[in-house]
Amino acid sequence: MLVTPMQLARAYAALVSDGKVRSPRIGWAQVRPDGKVVRTIPVPVVGKLPLSEKERLYIKHALSQVAADGTAAGPSPGSR
Repeated sequence: MLVTPMQLARAYAALVSDGKVRSPRIGWAQVRPDGKVVRTIPVPVVGKLPLSEKERLYIKHALSQVAADGTAAGPSPGSR
């Protein structure tokens, strides 16, 4: 399977949020130097993952466990 880093990032973002695929943007708002928001930039929804909410939440939970106790987990303090 060939995907670009941006495509993969969009898929993961949809998985961990609400299942909606959004168009990538480089900014959320235009802000003046004094910090006042001039204009917010809406992020268009361009699709939806072909998963049920139950399936999406299962995958989201499984991904969160990889860093805790899966293949990406670091060594425990007593395992040295």
